[in-house]
Amino acid sequence: KYNVACEFVGHTLADSIPLEPSKRDARELLGLDQDKQWLAVLPGSRGGEMSLIAQPFIETCQRIKQKYPDINFVVALVNEQRKNQFIEIWQATAPELEFTLVEDTARNVITASDSVLLASGTVALECMLLKRPMVVGYKVNKLTGYIVKKLSITEFVSLPNILAGEEIVKEHILEECHPDYLFPSVDKMLSADNAPLIERFTEMHHWIRKDADKQAANAVLKLINRPFVES
Repeated sequence: KYNVACEFVGHTLADSIPLEPSKRDARELLGLDQDKQWLAVLPGSRGGEMSLIAQPFIETCQRIKQKYPDINFVVALVNEQRKNQFIEIWQATAPELEFTLVEDTARNVITASDSVLLASGTVALECMLLKRPMVVGYKVNKLTGYIVKKLSITEFVSLPNILAGEEIVKEHILEECHPDYLFPSVDKMLSADNAPLIERFTEMHHWIRKDADKQAANAVLKLINRPFVES
């Protein structure tokens, strides 16, 4: 738009994440039952996100459990503070539900899961690269939401959809981050044949797996007319 030179160099996550991540190894690492169905829940890594997103995610899990009584929920939490915050919201919203709480990386929790309900962000890209079907939800305060709507220049907010140029994963933002919208999308995800989606994720992984560190260095060196990095 502004005639500024740019170059696509891929993404370091695509370089570091294996093309075929091991669900079995991740479950063993986290102590999760190998034979159960696991839905990973990632309600955000910051306190502000958690305060807005955890409740609609938990209420969505209530509806999921009613339809899929054998499903299990594992929640990725970045630290003790977020864990305590989630527990408080959980107990105020649906204390009868069972969640397995894990203070570990989102990557390990996603890898161990069969499908994912997550807050939008880099974690959505990570989920795509780990080849797990997902539903994306995100919510901000009303003022920020108003500004975002006014300034929005992209049709989508989740990185998989932005990269694909179309909606390949369902995303429910702002007012749509509500169980009335989230549950039907998760329900569809859980009952669908996700093989074509996983194939698309794999194609996109190959596309952005370009040795990003080297490519970025060479892009800068090209700009300043210095020799390229060979290895």
